[in-house]
Amino acid sequence: MFCILIGCIAALVATRGIEPPTALALEHADAFIVCPRATRIWSRNVEGWSQLTYHVEETFPASSVIGYISYKLQKQGWQPQTHDFLNLELQTSQVRGWGEILEGPRIPGDCVHRWIGDWKDRSGNIVRYTFRYREGKRRCTSNPVDLEVNVTYVPVSAAERLP
Repeated sequence: MFCILIGCIAALVATRGIEPPTALALEHADAFIVCPRATRIWSRNVEGWSQLTYHVEETFPASSVIGYISYKLQKQGWQPQTHDFLNLELQTSQVRGWGEILEGPRIPGDCVHRWIGDWKDRSGNIVRYTFRYREGKRRCTSNPVDLEVNVTYVPVSAAERLP
C-alpha cells in the first residue's frame, strides 16, 4: 500500500512539473544545502532554473541557519555577492541584513521578514537563498519560528540572458 501511495504521489508530482527533492538536490548538491530538521521539502525546475523549498523551525533571525548555509557554500567554492544579480543597484542581505515587507492579498498585508543572498561559483552560476518568516499579522511584532528557505539555482547560460 505504501509503495502504491508513493507511486501515485510521484506521478502527480511529475504531471505538475515538480520533481522529487532528491533529483534536483543531487544535481545541484553543492548549491542546495538542506538544513538538518528540514520539513516540507519540495523542488521544481522551471525554464532551466531549479528551485528547492523547505521549512525549518528556527527562531528569528535564523543566524545559525544562515551561517551554516553560508559556511557550506563558501567551503564548496561559492562566493557571496554584495549586489543582487537581478538588480545590481540593490545590495544583498549579506550587506544590509534582514528587511521587512507587507505582503499578501490584504492591504496592508501580512508582515514578512525577508533575507535574500546571492552566491556565484567559478563558472558564473548563481544560487540565491531567500529566507522568509511570515507572521500573518499586519505588523511585525513577534519572534516567528517557521523559517521558509527558498533556494534558486540559475545556471550561467540563463543568468547571461537576463537584461
